[in-house]
Amino acid sequence: MEAFVVCGSGFLGTQNVGVGNRIGVRRRATCMVMEKKKSMRIASSPVYGDGASSDGKSVALRGPKLHGKTSGRPTVVNWAREEKGLKGGTKVANVAVPQVQIMYENAKSVEKRGDWRLALKTYNELLKMDPSNGKIYVRVSMLFRRLRKIDACRNILRRGLHANPTNAIIWQNWADIECKEGNVELARKLYKHALSANSRLHSIYNSWGSLEARLGNVAKARELLNKGLKFNPDNSRLLYSLGVLEDRQHNPELARRLLMRGLKLEPDNSYLHQALALVELKAHRVSNARECLRRATKVDPKNTMAWLTWAQLEELQGQKDVARRYYRIGSQINSADSITVWQSWARMEEKIGHDEDAIWIYSEAIASGFADALLYNEYGLLLRKIGRRRDALEVFRRGLGVDDHCSQLYKSIALGLVEDGSIEQARRVFSVGERKGIGRDVAKLLHAWAALEWQEQEKATAREIFQRAVKVDRTCGWLWMWFGRFELEEENFDLARHFFACSINADPRDGSAWRGWAELERKQGNEDRARFFYRRANELDTKKELYDFDPEHPLARCHSH
Repeated sequence: MEAFVVCGSGFLGTQNVGVGNRIGVRRRATCMVMEKKKSMRIASSPVYGDGASSDGKSVALRGPKLHGKTSGRPTVVNWAREEKGLKGGTKVANVAVPQVQIMYENAKSVEKRGDWRLALKTYNELLKMDPSNGKIYVRVSMLFRRLRKIDACRNILRRGLHANPTNAIIWQNWADIECKEGNVELARKLYKHALSANSRLHSIYNSWGSLEARLGNVAKARELLNKGLKFNPDNSRLLYSLGVLEDRQHNPELARRLLMRGLKLEPDNSYLHQALALVELKAHRVSNARECLRRATKVDPKNTMAWLTWAQLEELQGQKDVARRYYRIGSQINSADSITVWQSWARMEEKIGHDEDAIWIYSEAIASGFADALLYNEYGLLLRKIGRRRDALEVFRRGLGVDDHCSQLYKSIALGLVEDGSIEQARRVFSVGERKGIGRDVAKLLHAWAALEWQEQEKATAREIFQRAVKVDRTCGWLWMWFGRFELEEENFDLARHFFACSINADPRDGSAWRGWAELERKQGNEDRARFFYRRANELDTKKELYDFDPEHPLARCHSH
């Protein structure tokens, strides 16, 4: 199912935004009612590391080495190292195990309430009491991940592996982090370590297989998922992932058999019903798809993504009122995925020209407590599109109050300044966004900045910024493609070929790089090669349009202002 100059405070004015019968509510809606939240700084800790930022590309794999293979039995994530023979039952570092469990559950509750500082302090105390408890290391890494302290996340997992070198869950957790950070080769190495620790753990096969599927390595993904099923033939998650993979590879009957097999094992698995609905939809059996979604929402009425899928299905079928009903139901569920429902609902209204309705939806989402920087970004872009530029800037600034590391917000502010002709101010905002942004989204900001310099005929500066962008995210196919187009325009043909090849390797399913390469060959008089590349680009574009569904956001559409 993973925001951007100086943060402003204050509120936008209240105004009437009648929604009428389409949404069924007429009311005064405050565009923004969220109080600015203070960002929390987590102090350095000898246990968790300092959380310093890095590009994540040169992370040393300093976990303990595994010598030989394990027996293949699942490694149990023990609550603690047990010391037997002590009166009163099992003890851990002179503390009874139930006490560790109670403190752990209390720390989770504190974390859920948002008091991360106290949660980290409690986890720290637990690790002093029980340094061999793998579950705590994983929990702390997840917390640092939410705080975007990736180096601190790596450090705690490294520490956990020194204490628990055969804990497959810790190895997998580290691999998942590197996967999300775009460090594919390092992620693969870590997944291999995880399998060495426990060759039967289904979640490793599922995570690694999903990575290979996203990269277009279908044969490897299929091999991993099938191997996981060999050890875990009744695992519904593996059946789900393999079913989605086969559906994407135009094997609908095999996909249906895999998903039905999963449903025989777990008839109340809402996600399997949802995936089967997509198979039916692509086979143009819309009524069957609706029935699958009816079952999905019946067995789990709080499955936000099922309601989202159903709403988008009805939207695609032209049933806008029905879609609104399902969007409304999904938006009322208190889950992180509800943000996606609000966004999709607003986008539908905007797409059909109901801008005021979309504004009401964004303001309702924010009033409901969804303080999400990207939600503010979408809201601000809509306001700017309809000419409310000052309100849009205020929304962007309030988004930065929620997350001043959100590159998308800095990018939106800078592009607004470009539209106003304030080029130097835009450059300053881009610079701040590059410095403060975190993660691979910075590459998108740098791409927009490079495009500005390209447009302003500052070619050397544009090239330098493109180089910084691909250094941030070497796995972004479209970024390499645009770098290739830049060099093509400069008639650096060999360099352009290299960048087009990098784009294809990063995203084999996208036809854009093939099309750019075809233009290059035509410019150089290689007509046969150009025709072949154009044909390949058209094949990929058609395949992507018809079959490229994201199982986490199955009916999601590209959307830009």
